Amino acid sequence: INGETFTARAPMAEAFSDLRGDMEPIIWKVGGDDLRRRTRIENAIRPAVYDSIADQVQKDIGTIAGFDVKVETEQDKQGAPRMEVTLWKGGKVVASQDTYVLDSSKAPASVVRSVGRMLDNMRDDASYLQFQLQRAEKERDDLAKTEDTGAWPDAGKLEAARLKHKEVLAR
Repeated sequence: INGETFTARAPMAEAFSDLRGDMEPIIWKVGGDDLRRRTRIENAIRPAVYDSIADQVQKDIGTIAGFDVKVETEQDKQGAPRMEVTLWKGGKVVASQDTYVLDSSKAPASVVRSVGRMLDNMRDDASYLQFQLQRAEKERDDLAKTEDTGAWPDAGKLEAARLKHKEVLAR
C-alpha cells in the first residue's frame, strides 16, 4: 500500500484505513500531512487545541477544503472556557462557531465536528441560494413575457371618484 509492504494484518488494515479514510469523506491538511481519518485528525490538532485552551490565544490548526482552520479560546464572564472555531479564506473569516470546553480531552473532536457542521451549513446555504436564484430568474423571464396593457380605460372615472372622496373627507 503506497509502496510499503506489510507482513502483518493489523498494520496493513491500519494503512488501508488511513488510505481509504472515514465513512464520510474528509481530508484535512495538518502539518503538511493529508489526513483522512477523524481520529488521526484529532490527534494531529490536539497540541494546538490544548495550547489555545491553556494560553487563550488563536492557533492555526490546519486546512480543509481550501479553508484555513483556526481555534481561539477565551474565558466567558463566569470563567468557563469558550472556544471559537473559524474558517478563513483569503484573510477573511468565512464561518465561525463557538463551543464551550466542558472536557478538554474532547476538545479536538469538538473542533472536527464544528468544522464539519460549518462546511455542511455552507453547502446547504449555497444550494438554497442557487435555488432562489433559479426561481428569481424564472420569475424575471415570466415577467418579461407579459404584455404591457397600456392605459386603463376607466382612469377618468377613478380620478373623479378620488376627487369626490377628498371633498367628503374635507367636510
